[in-house]
Amino acid sequence: TTGTGDAPRHALADLPDADFLRQLRIRLATTETLAAMSGTVEDASREFTGDLHVSLVLDTPDTVMVLDDDALAAHGSATTEELSDLYRVGYRNTWQELIDCHVSATPVQEIMRGTAQGEILEADAAARFWTVESDSFFLASATLFLDDLLPRWLPRLDLTHGVLVAVPHRHLLLVREVSTGQDLMNGIKAMSTEALTQHRSNPGPLSARLHLWHDGETTAFTDISTNADGQQVVAIHPDAYLASRIES
Repeated sequence: TTGTGDAPRHALADLPDADFLRQLRIRLATTETLAAMSGTVEDASREFTGDLHVSLVLDTPDTVMVLDDDALAAHGSATTEELSDLYRVGYRNTWQELIDCHVSATPVQEIMRGTAQGEILEADAAARFWTVESDSFFLASATLFLDDLLPRWLPRLDLTHGVLVAVPHRHLLLVREVSTGQDLMNGIKAMSTEALTQHRSNPGPLSARLHLWHDGETTAFTDISTNADGQQVVAIHPDAYLASRIES
């Protein structure tokens, strides 16, 4: 999906502008994907949350081609205004792709049972989140349109205090409302476990980190490291707002 072959890239300069703009999209890409590009991507990508970037791509019938600066220059990115116009087209086309694609939203509840004097306790409903899946190669990029798409896909989700979101791979979102206290902490743990599992075992991996979307801003608040035993460990670094919700 990186489209790094010489022949496809050479043909980009000869692609009519109308076709170029029709196929132009934005998509989340990892730092590793962009670092593997043969050309520079200073104009063709913008940082989103550290390890994830917003990348301009071309959605052709055969591949999703990550664009570099030379490809943009051939179709009008000489000035800041022209470059902004390309991003506006890319955002608009991806938004329309996500509006039109088939999406499956499923509630997930982690079953946590124990015993008290021989009686089975009720499942812990706090360890819960939603999965949003699609065969669209742009599903994970819905993270850039949460205020518009979540009310369509998850009308029962309460956005009042923000949401937690993860994008383990290109076809999956994990989403949960920001609640309070142990309810929120259990949700963070459950989502982190699922994000790690999905990130390791699916094509098109993006990030196993959790993100907070609040007041229109998206920030990552977990980090993944590997300990001496080779196990992946999640570290939680909430900002002041998320910490206040956990402590409530």
